[in-house]
Amino acid sequence: MPRGRQWDEPTSAWPRAARADDGALAVNSRLEAQRDLTVALDEEIASLSVTVSAPDGSVSVQVNGSGAITGLWLRDRAYRHGADALAARITDVAQAGAKVVADRQAFLLNEFGERVRRLRDETE
Repeated sequence: MPRGRQWDEPTSAWPRAARADDGALAVNSRLEAQRDLTVALDEEIASLSVTVSAPDGSVSVQVNGSGAITGLWLRDRAYRHGADALAARITDVAQAGAKVVADRQAFLLNEFGERVRRLRDETE
């Protein structure tokens, strides 16, 4: 005679299946919430934009969420010290802007990690 339950035996499979379905629903719900958080993070990073200026205001640079320069403004006094000095000033200001963006990204990523941990803890 084969081992295991026979078809005509009483079963408690339905409650077990319901519990399994509840667990699957919880996992799906958590995955959807994580997806939503990831989409929000991507949108937030994509929308990042900072404008940084040299201390004397001669050069201003706008940097996007990827750290790319998206705007550059030069005042007349920016040209006073020659091309090499102007290039160095633009580079310095652009690097400062990229650092601000990187700091904001780090904050957003930390916040994202905290929210994902809370989601995980809520469903365990």
